[in-house]
Amino acid sequence: MLAEKVAVLAYLELSEDIDARETVVAAGSLASAVLGAVFWVSRIGFPNPAWPVLQVVGLAMFAIATPLWLMHAARVQRIGLGQWWTSHPALMLFCLGVMALVG
Repeated sequence: MLAEKVAVLAYLELSEDIDARETVVAAGSLASAVLGAVFWVSRIGFPNPAWPVLQVVGLAMFAIATPLWLMHAARVQRIGLGQWWTSHPALMLFCLGVMALVG
C-alpha cells in the first residue's frame, strides 16, 4: 500500500514538473527555428543552401524535445516512475549519445 502511495506522489510531482518543461521545449523549439531562419536570411547573396540550416534546426529540436516526449511516454505507460533513468537529465544524455552515434 505504501509503495502505491509513493508511486502516485511521484506521478503527481512529475506531472507538475512536466508542465513547466513543455513551456521550455516550446520556447526552445521556437528559438531554434527563428535563429535558423535569421541565419539563412543573413546569408542571402552568398552560396546559401537551406539543407544544412534545416539539419541543424532539426538536431536542435531533437535535443530539446525528445527527452520530454520520452518522459511523457514513460509516464503514460507507467514505466520507471521515480527512477533516475526516466529523469530529464538522463534522457537528455541518452539523446546526446544517440546524436553522437548517428554522427
